Amino acid sequence: MAPLAQEVSKRLVQYFKNLPHPMRCGLRPNTADVSTFMTDYAETVADGALREAVIKSDEKFFSEDRDCPTAYKPAARISSRRVSPKRAS
Repeated sequence: MAPLAQEVSKRLVQYFKNLPHPMRCGLRPNTADVSTFMTDYAETVADGALREAVIKSDEKFFSEDRDCPTAYKPAARISSRRVSPKRAS
């Protein structure tokens, strides 16, 4: 299983590096939501390259976001801090 996980990780690093824009559809399958899960995974398995690629992608896409309407989301406290670090409190 390890070779498969390593290959998927390698491809995800390239995916996040080459992603031209985020999906902001407001539903579960959006870039912010996925990047939160990918960061959790990367930290759990100590995959520094994947974690770095996801965080750089997040910074590129979300660092200038302000006052994101995430209060109604179940994980708003976590995801707001994670993908929008400059968000006003």
